[in-house]
Amino acid sequence: MKRMRNILIYTTALLAILSCVKEGPTDGAPSDVITIAPYVPQTKVEGYINTNADFAGSKMVVYDYIQAPGTEQNPNGVHGWYMDGVSLVCDPNGNWDYTGASTTEQKFLWIDQSQNTFFGWLDMTGSWYKNVALPSFSKENLTLSVPSITFTAGSPVYDFMYSEVLDRYYTKGDQQGSEVPLQMKHLFTAFAFGVSNGTNSEVVLKEFSINGLCSTNSASIDFASAATVTYGEGTRSTGVYVQKTGADITLGAGDRYADVFNTSATSPQYMIMWPHNGNGNQWLHSTEEIETNPETGEITYPGEYLMYVKYTMDGAEFEKRLNFPAGTVWEAGKRYHYNIEFADKIIKLTCTVNPWIGNDLDIDFAESGVTMKDGGQLRWDTAKSNVVGTNVYITSNTPAEGLFHFDSPVGGNWYASLSGDVDAFILEPNTGAINETSSKIRVVPVHTGDRDRDYKVTINFFVRRADGRTIPADNQIQPTPFTIIHQSNKH
Repeated sequence: MKRMRNILIYTTALLAILSCVKEGPTDGAPSDVITIAPYVPQTKVEGYINTNADFAGSKMVVYDYIQAPGTEQNPNGVHGWYMDGVSLVCDPNGNWDYTGASTTEQKFLWIDQSQNTFFGWLDMTGSWYKNVALPSFSKENLTLSVPSITFTAGSPVYDFMYSEVLDRYYTKGDQQGSEVPLQMKHLFTAFAFGVSNGTNSEVVLKEFSINGLCSTNSASIDFASAATVTYGEGTRSTGVYVQKTGADITLGAGDRYADVFNTSATSPQYMIMWPHNGNGNQWLHSTEEIETNPETGEITYPGEYLMYVKYTMDGAEFEKRLNFPAGTVWEAGKRYHYNIEFADKIIKLTCTVNPWIGNDLDIDFAESGVTMKDGGQLRWDTAKSNVVGTNVYITSNTPAEGLFHFDSPVGGNWYASLSGDVDAFILEPNTGAINETSSKIRVVPVHTGDRDRDYKVTINFFVRRADGRTIPADNQIQPTPFTIIHQSNKH
């Protein structure tokens, strides 16, 4: 990020010459067009993430700070904002192009021997955000300020995404091609609640609600510091945030519903929310204790317990408040699916943390066109890791290193992401060009000190061809998925 900090230092001095920075040379071939390709692991970014979103027409704002040496046509070189808040629009096929640019000459072209720094975010000027103040970007400090937004259950809410900072040095004919793969990140989190009956009795769920979430907040994104996000203190909603409506839910023995707020849904219907990281008003667990009357045995639940449930079992009616476990957080870019399980005379609350998958329809599961060289499937360096079948054990905190070699589609790009204990490992790199050479990945362990349990991840692969089609590649790269394991060192 040293380069981004230098940009911050010199931005003010360069304001006078930025207007002189023009689009690239007009004699460039179509392949010289800078192609912005936003993505998240396992999917292209086609727009705002929501079940009923119409992705076509979504917009993105992109910046590119460029430094290029002098040429015969431009002896002073180019230094400054090449892309200065350039607008791109998503077409019905999920591809992004420059707004209003119908010819190559109207688009941004690569400049030979140029050092570029790209970043951007999804534009919030669409009708979905028409009642929300727009983010503001300061070129002086390279910070995007997202103003206060209040989420309301039942109202359409769309995710906001921003990119990591990508440095790219370009020379004509280099192996990376014209594509700029901007990895996008989510500003928000999401949650859903299901319900199940683990008893032999019939349970009737009469009421369920969640109270007092931190539904109002703001944030700033510092592109000078690796797109670091700082959230505000936040404001909690008063009273019930979301509740079960409609008829009672009758659960026979073993019955389960994926979504307690929509029992007709066959999968969880996630609600987008500001992250709850435990700071300020962003807490989920209450430290208050349940009180029991020693004479009557009556139980008083703290009002700060955020979940309320009312149900009948074996003809008796019960009312309880449930507390989130200590240490519970909702992190940006993750989805949390809770299950309320009635088990004998207690209620269990379990949670599955899922990576954030965007538009599932974007992945094309037709004939893939992905092939590997003979012996080119993913293989691990046994000098660095202990490989036993499909388990790759990290030894002495040394990163696991793997190689794979594509046969086709040359000219495309591969992408990879982790599933499992994703906070315990770093994948380096998570994208690369498909060319005539082998591709290398490293899985770097984070917890190099004491570990009281095993940490495990698997790797997911997909490919984006040169024609923009995105296709899964797990079966070709690793027909049987590998599990990377960093074992506990406490026995």
